[in-house]
Amino acid sequence: MGEGAKHKAVKLVKMPYFLHDLFVGCQIAIFIQKSDFFR
Repeated sequence: MGEGAKHKAVKLVKMPYFLHDLFVGCQIAIFIQKSDFFR
């Protein structure tokens, strides 16, 4: 397995985690905005 292919594989594996963190971050931001709104 070449270095380039290995790097690409690592990127593919990390991508879902990145998207998940992004999604969770958005959910938290929305939740904070709503709780501020209702306070």
